[in-house]
Amino acid sequence: MKGESETKKRLIDELAKIRQRVAELEVAEAERKRAEERLERLNAVLSAIRNVNQLIRTEKERNPLLQGACDRLIETRGYHNVWIAVLDKSNKLQSYAESGLGEDFLPIVKLLKRGDLTDCARKALAQSDVVVTEDPPSACADCPLSGKYAGRGRITVPLKHQGEVYGLISVSIPGDLVEDEEEQALFHEVACDIAFALRAIEVEDKRKRAERVVQEAREYAESIVATVREPLVALDAALRVVSLNRSFCQTFKVTPEETVGQLIYDLGNRQWDIPKFRKLLEEILPENTTFEDFELEHDFESIGRRTMMLNARRIYREANKTQMILLAIEDVTERKRAEETAEERTKELRDAQEQLVRKKKLAVLGQLAGGVGHELRNPLGAIKNAAYFLNMVVEEPDPEVKETLEIIEKEVATSERIIGSLLGFARPQPPTRRKTNINEVVEEALSRAAVPERVQVVCKFEEALPPILADPDQLGQVFGNTILNAIQAMPEGGELVIRSEAPGSDWVSVFFTDTGEGIPKENLAKLFEPLFTTKARGIGLGLPIIKTLVEGHGGAIEVQSEVGQGATFTVRLPVGGREEK
Repeated sequence: MKGESETKKRLIDELAKIRQRVAELEVAEAERKRAEERLERLNAVLSAIRNVNQLIRTEKERNPLLQGACDRLIETRGYHNVWIAVLDKSNKLQSYAESGLGEDFLPIVKLLKRGDLTDCARKALAQSDVVVTEDPPSACADCPLSGKYAGRGRITVPLKHQGEVYGLISVSIPGDLVEDEEEQALFHEVACDIAFALRAIEVEDKRKRAERVVQEAREYAESIVATVREPLVALDAALRVVSLNRSFCQTFKVTPEETVGQLIYDLGNRQWDIPKFRKLLEEILPENTTFEDFELEHDFESIGRRTMMLNARRIYREANKTQMILLAIEDVTERKRAEETAEERTKELRDAQEQLVRKKKLAVLGQLAGGVGHELRNPLGAIKNAAYFLNMVVEEPDPEVKETLEIIEKEVATSERIIGSLLGFARPQPPTRRKTNINEVVEEALSRAAVPERVQVVCKFEEALPPILADPDQLGQVFGNTILNAIQAMPEGGELVIRSEAPGSDWVSVFFTDTGEGIPKENLAKLFEPLFTTKARGIGLGLPIIKTLVEGHGGAIEVQSEVGQGATFTVRLPVGGREEK
C-alpha cells in the first residue's frame, strides 16, 4: 500500500509539472502569436509608410496626394477610415481628402470651412503632437463622426514641418492598438512625411507661380519690344546680343538667327564697329546706369549715312545675378534734315524781315537826311563865303583871328563832308561803269588819305589783276573810307596792309588789314547799320554808305576781327558787268 501511495504521489507531481509546462507553453505560444501579430501590424504600418513615401515622390499635386495617402492607409494598414484636412492661417479649410467615410464626412467639411474645429483637432493643433481618443463616442459626443468609431479609437496628428502647420490627419484604429506607442510613432512619421510633401508642393507652386509671372512679364515685355517702331537690342555683359526686335532686323538688314549670340561690333559685316560707339559702351556706360540722347552719325553699310539717337540702360537681373544692356536706337536723320531746313528757312525769314525793317528805316532816314542836308547847305555856304571874304579883306589879321578863320573853314569842310554823306546815303546814285584798274583806284584813294607818320602802309597788289567794269569814283569813296577807318582804329600807330587778288576769273578782292584795337564780337553784326558808331565824333554813316556802294556793284563787304588782334575788311567785286556809254 505504501509503495502504491508513493507511486500515486509521484504521478500527481509529474502531472502537475506537465500541466505547468503546458501552461508555460501556452503562454509562450500566446506571446509568440502576439509578437507575430505585432510584427505583422508594424510591417503593415511600415508598408503604409513606404507606399505613402512612394506617392510623395511621384505625386506633385496637392489634392491627388491627399487622396492617395488616405487610400493607401486604408488599403495597406487596414484603418477603418482616414481623413486629412489642409487649413489656412485662420484654421479654415482649404482642401481635404477622406477614405472610408463618404458623405458622412460632409458635416466635418462644413465645420472646417467655417473655421470650427473638432475637439481632437483643437487639441492636436494646440499640442502639436499625437492626440489619442480611446472612446470617441463618449469623449467626442459633439463630433459628427462620433458614431463611426464604435469599438475603435482615434489618432489625430497635426501635419507639421519645420514649425509650419499645414493641417490635420485623423484615423480610426482598433481599440487595442490605440495606445501602442510604436503605432503612434509610425503614424506620426506618416503625418510628418505628408507635411513635408505639402511643403514641397507649396514651394513648387510658388516657384511655378513666380515662373509664370516672370514668363508673363517677359512675354509682355517682348510683345512691347516687338511692337516698338524704333530698333531695340539687348546685350549681355560681354556685349553679345541676347535679343532684338523686328525693327532692328528690318532697319539694319539682319536676322535673329545670324545676330543672337554675336558681338554687337560684328553685326552686319561689322557696321557697328564704330570708335565712338565702342567708347560709349566700354567706357561711358560702365560708369553710369544710363545714357540718353547720344547722337551718332555714321555711314552704315546696309542703309547708308544716317544720324542715330542712342539711349541705353544697364539692367541688373537679380534672378541669375547678371547684367544686361538695353539699347534703343532712333533714326533721326530725316528729323535732323527737317530741323536744319526749318532753321535755314527761319534764318532766311528773319534775314528778310530784318532787311525789310532796315529798308524801311533807311527810307525814312534817307528822307530825313536829304531834307536836313539841303537845309544845312545854304547856311554853310554863307558861312564859307563870309570866311573867304574876311580872309580877302583883312590883310594882316591878328593871330587869334587868323586861327579862328582857319577853324571855321576846317569845320565847314567837315560839315560839307557830313552833308555829302547824308545826301549820298539818302539818294545813292547807280554806278557809272567803265573798265577800271582796281589797284590804281586803291592807290589814288591812298594818295588822298592823310596817313599819320605813326601808321605804316604796306601794299601787296596782284599785278595780273584783271580790269573790272565799275564806277571808279564810287570805289574810290569805298576804299578811301575804309582806309580812313583803319587809320582811326590805330590811334597809337600800327600797320595797314592792303592786298589785292583775283581768287577766280569772275571776282577780285581787296583786303584792308590793320593792327588796331579790334572790334568786339557783339558789335560786328551792327557795323553796317546806319547811325551805329563807337567814335566820339561821327554819325555812323560811313560803313553803311560803303556797303550800299559795294552792293550796288553786285559785290559784298565782309569784316573779321577779334579784340586786340586788329581787323580785316574784305571788298569783293565781280569782274563782269555792263559798261556805261
